Amino acid sequence: MNFYNVKKLSIAAFALSFANACGLFAKDAENSSDVQLKNADAGVSEVRELEKKFQETEAERIEAQKQKRREFFWESEKRRQAELEKRLEEERKLKSRKYKHSILSGLKGSAPELVADSPIDYDVESGKVVAKNNAKLSDGNFEIVADKIEFNSKTGKAGAFGNVAISQENVRLLSNEISIDTKTNDFSAKYTRFGFAPLFAEIQSASTESKSKDDKKIKANDAVFYVGEPSFLSLNVKGGEFSYDSERDYVELKDAYLRLGDIPFMYVPYYGQYGLDLPPIILQTRVGYNDDFGFKWQNTVLYSGLGHIAPGMLLDLYSKRGVLVGPAASINYKSSLITSKGEIISGYIKDQASSGILNSGLTAGETLSRDRYFIDLKNITRFDEKLSLTTVLNYWSDRYVMRDFRESIFDEDQEPDNFAEFVYAGETYNASVFTRFLPNSWEHTVQRLPEARIDFAPRRYEPLGVYYNFYASMGYYKEKFEDSVFETRDDTRFDSYFGVSRPVNLSSWASFTPLAGVRLTHYNNTVGAGDSYWRAVGQVGFDAQMQAWGLWQIRSKTLGLDGLRHSLRPIMQYRYIPNAEDGKKRIETIDSLYYDTHPSVLDLGLMRNVDDLYNTNTLRVGIENVFETRSGKYGSREVARLNFYQDFNFDRQPYITDHLRKYSYSDFYIQASVSPSEWLNIANYTRVNANNGDIAETNSYIELHDSDAWRIAFGNIYLQNDINQYYLHAELRLTENYKLLGRWHYDYKHSRFTDQVYSLWTRVGNSWAVEYRVSVKEGSKRENSLSLGANVRFLSY
Repeated sequence: MNFYNVKKLSIAAFALSFANACGLFAKDAENSSDVQLKNADAGVSEVRELEKKFQETEAERIEAQKQKRREFFWESEKRRQAELEKRLEEERKLKSRKYKHSILSGLKGSAPELVADSPIDYDVESGKVVAKNNAKLSDGNFEIVADKIEFNSKTGKAGAFGNVAISQENVRLLSNEISIDTKTNDFSAKYTRFGFAPLFAEIQSASTESKSKDDKKIKANDAVFYVGEPSFLSLNVKGGEFSYDSERDYVELKDAYLRLGDIPFMYVPYYGQYGLDLPPIILQTRVGYNDDFGFKWQNTVLYSGLGHIAPGMLLDLYSKRGVLVGPAASINYKSSLITSKGEIISGYIKDQASSGILNSGLTAGETLSRDRYFIDLKNITRFDEKLSLTTVLNYWSDRYVMRDFRESIFDEDQEPDNFAEFVYAGETYNASVFTRFLPNSWEHTVQRLPEARIDFAPRRYEPLGVYYNFYASMGYYKEKFEDSVFETRDDTRFDSYFGVSRPVNLSSWASFTPLAGVRLTHYNNTVGAGDSYWRAVGQVGFDAQMQAWGLWQIRSKTLGLDGLRHSLRPIMQYRYIPNAEDGKKRIETIDSLYYDTHPSVLDLGLMRNVDDLYNTNTLRVGIENVFETRSGKYGSREVARLNFYQDFNFDRQPYITDHLRKYSYSDFYIQASVSPSEWLNIANYTRVNANNGDIAETNSYIELHDSDAWRIAFGNIYLQNDINQYYLHAELRLTENYKLLGRWHYDYKHSRFTDQVYSLWTRVGNSWAVEYRVSVKEGSKRENSLSLGANVRFLSY
């Protein structure tokens, strides 16, 4: 019975009840009510019976549908299981080509598996198993492959014979005969070659001694150990006895020779070293010749056997200058409490050069002492996640000592610095103690002896939505001039700044941030009077910016482009700083206005020239453009950038290269870069004097390369009235072991090549890289016009 029939019966019952109620069926007056009620009850009962049957029928229908779905699922599962069983059967058929002995699974701990191409012999009484022809014994800790393998399931001991190859933990061994205990991971072998990076060895016999599974010592006799893979002129050690303690990570050698290839150069009765991450000796050497130094041989040697600290020395020989010698060391220490990393090098030489060569390039009246020395120290120590100490020391006898005797270091750092800084990083602040000292009498710098400072991160005051920031510093400052015309300046100064800002989001693409701040400075001594002086300078202003985006579906495999997104960001900044020059004549100018080729610092709280402030009423406008594309390595990469900045000075400001001149407009700054692909990089920085239209500075750079096959870079450096130079760097790999390098610097102002370098780089074996170099200089005050040399570098680490 369906729903429509039930509906008809319900309507009929209702009509019957209604007709009875209206008296449509006439009966005796006495029983008319009873009859009507009985008929109504009968109709309702019939309807309920019909509804019950319908509900039962509907439940049966739903259950039948569920059953059909179950049957379909089980049929599908049966088919999947059948397919899986078929694949497993195919794999079993492939494995059936080898014979396997399953009795090995009865061992405790590991369950080695033994397989071979021939049938495996098994003696039930002794538990001895013999496998031949490409036999392999393995579990999770080791693997042995050999012509023949014998294994005893009761003792867990195995022996391998003929073309044996064993891999155990990080050790790889090749031997003719070897024995191993699978329960302790101990082994013994006869003539064997093995390696555990970065060491490789050839030994007559080797074995292990175990105190426990994780505490073992490897011993070898008549061994040759190579640092890196064996090759021509590889650094190696040939010794009578060798041992390695895995728990202490300690290597010992007795009665050994250090060799280059087959050539011994040092006898070592005993040698010990912690760790295998570094070779026993770290060597950097350079040889060369020029007229001023004659033949020169520079060496830096460090002994890494003590683990965290590698002591050593500098030892140089110059046929025309003498011998330079001094201690050196590196440290790389790490524990749960302290991490320290750094190095120190030093050297002393009694310079035997003639007076003309020794004092070449010096100013009139300046001479150098023949006692020349240097000490360079760099170290970073972290005591925990919050406290750190950074130390840099460059103690030089004269400004030219590193230029003469360590040219590569001088090229990287021509202005030595000397400082130490403690930093404590709190939850919402950084506290520091910084000292910059002056060990070199010939150097000019502002000393901070010391300076204590605390910086608080910007915090938000929720009721007003205002952000506030604060910092304060106090120190003793001293500026000593090399030229006696100027007197030494010093002062004790307190400096602080408090600023507030209130970001306002004008829309989803624009924001406006008004701000204000005050800088309070106290000087303990003033010019002339010598009394103290307080100065308060305030600022008001705003930062505004807009943001717009564009997206283009540009794709290029050649350039590596996968879509292009353009971000356009116009900015506007304004600062009004009145009365900044008040009291200027009373202040010792120690931290003065400095030369900067980029847009100057506009915010009062960030200005470093605290003793040399100027009234400011400046509006800065700029446009920043960034183009990005999707990257396969990470989310996105920058393809191009183009930025413009211009300042409008309503109160004239000092020009960055001449502070005596003041202009209404700053320079117009252009920053551009293009990197559409990993093989092409182009960049340019240009500064245009907006007051007269002259190009004040421009630096350009373009680089192209094809992986490591070749590379070429061309650029220029131009500073108005001072520098106009061009440079070209090129590199071409000839083979895996040879490549050519060249460097050319041309001075347009003086019409000459100031620097030319021609190099041939070659790999010697697998351990050494040698670069043969010819250098030609013109116009240099200290270097020779022609120098020949070779740099040797160890490649294994």
